[in-house]
Amino acid sequence: MKPSSLRLWQLISPSLPVGAFSHSAGMETAVNLRWLNDEKDVQDWILGILSTGITYVDLAIIARCMDAWSTRNPVDLQKWNQLCIASRDTAELRDEERQMGRALQRLGEKLEEPLPALEDPGFCALYAVMASNWQIETGDALTGYAWAWCENQMLVSRRLLRLGQSDGQATMMVLGERLEETVTQALELTESDIGLTAPGQVMASMLHESEYSRQFRS
Repeated sequence: MKPSSLRLWQLISPSLPVGAFSHSAGMETAVNLRWLNDEKDVQDWILGILSTGITYVDLAIIARCMDAWSTRNPVDLQKWNQLCIASRDTAELRDEERQMGRALQRLGEKLEEPLPALEDPGFCALYAVMASNWQIETGDALTGYAWAWCENQMLVSRRLLRLGQSDGQATMMVLGERLEETVTQALELTESDIGLTAPGQVMASMLHESEYSRQFRS
């Protein structure tokens, strides 16, 4: 097994202190409003966001950030980092990007990794930097990111809807079958393609910011 494969597992591990577990990305509101009621609803919700925002923003930008960092192009790296944050449609989603970015930056500093002097670093940019430092291939890095995002959303759904472990495993099987296609599509996007959004998630995230009671961070 290549050392880069082990590093990828470390980078996407839910035990890393990046705080993804504390964010629902709008799903909490979707459950409270009964947009999501069962395992099938959750699968459709996650696949919908995966095929829009994750493919057309996160994965496409991570690939470009990896290229920028590997060639030590700080101007491009800063540009893609800023675009990623600007593409987060709500204050909640922008805060999530920044909070997780700061957490990953602290981890990189703890591990004495070379890091860029980014202004307002976000998670996608720092993820790309760490993946590049650890010589993880771009396709593997994107697949790992997409898997980790899907897994976190599945874990959110289990907390909110009390889905069982077998339901979670079945959901991850369905999601996993889509990742190769998703990554291929992201790598084929042109710069002008970047920026697709998921209106339902945006609405849910906006409402979550002002919910009276919630489990997940806003």
